[in-house]
Amino acid sequence: MKNLPSTLVERKVLLVKWIGLTGGIGSGKSTVAKMLRELGEPVIDADDLAHEVMACGGTAYSDIVKLFGKGILNSAHEIDRKKLGNMVFSDKNLLKNLESIVHPRVRELSQKRRRELESRGFARAFYDVPLLFEKNLQNQFDTSVLVYCSESLQKQRIRERNGLNDEEIDRRLSAQIPIDEKRQRADFVIDNSGSLADLKSEVRKILSQL
Repeated sequence: MKNLPSTLVERKVLLVKWIGLTGGIGSGKSTVAKMLRELGEPVIDADDLAHEVMACGGTAYSDIVKLFGKGILNSAHEIDRKKLGNMVFSDKNLLKNLESIVHPRVRELSQKRRRELESRGFARAFYDVPLLFEKNLQNQFDTSVLVYCSESLQKQRIRERNGLNDEEIDRRLSAQIPIDEKRQRADFVIDNSGSLADLKSEVRKILSQL
């Protein structure tokens, strides 16, 4: 491939259909991602890529430490994500600076993973990204799939899973675009309002439509 014109290389990358998989907190996106993997579908997790680029030796590590100082490191010289999170989520400018370091590296790594999948013969791949619409990333994908349930069901699941009170739940939900608005923006919707068996049926139906 190294002797091909760059335009052909870029065109070849696009042979893998790039599907954005998203949802809201408590909607069941992680469960759907697991089901897709069990069905043989490749799923790349944006959070996993962020961990990789921020790890010691990762492409974003040095720039993050330079910006935030060695006080964010733990005893193993890894970035303490809790310390870093406490800093950036109390200062929007710091969060923006962190994202300007991490996001380009994650995007580059995601394209590398996409090329690897193409070389293995996959025709499509899912990219699991929680804030797809919040970060206006929809134009980076061939299509988008939303895992949906009602907001009341989101709250119920978050309360049971995380043990949060109503105020804490509302604070987390307010940090995301409302799930019903996301439903209007998504190309495909997986309804996760029923049982796990119902959800698996929904996943299989979406795969047939894709």
